[in-house]
Amino acid sequence: MNGTEFFPLALHNSWTHLVTFSGGDYLYYMTETVIKDNLSLLEEQSYVVAEEYEPLTTTAPEAKSTVAYFRKGGFLYRYPWLDSEGSRVWDTQLGEGAEQTSSVTACGSKPSWPTSSSIPNTRPSAISFTT
Repeated sequence: MNGTEFFPLALHNSWTHLVTFSGGDYLYYMTETVIKDNLSLLEEQSYVVAEEYEPLTTTAPEAKSTVAYFRKGGFLYRYPWLDSEGSRVWDTQLGEGAEQTSSVTACGSKPSWPTSSSIPNTRPSAISFTT
């Protein structure tokens, strides 16, 4: 699978997947939506993604977060230190640095994300991330 299939970073794209935290105690549907595509972050253009967690277990609290993804030095990075309200996005200054997620080789040499009309927003049961 190439990056354009896995990572649909285009303004207003939205996707939902199943997420498991804390050894299965916290189970969520996480819906991610690209809310901004022109934020300059660490001298690179980034795509801001609002993440909303829908709890599926009684122990899982409701949650939301805002992150950004950008390319630098041949890699895709995730910057988790943002917050947002509507179209307003700001750096929370709660941390520093970005997490390297994959190489450009895995994501294609140039950003070429599908349009929002080509990405369905469905609730899959086959994708599970554990932290």
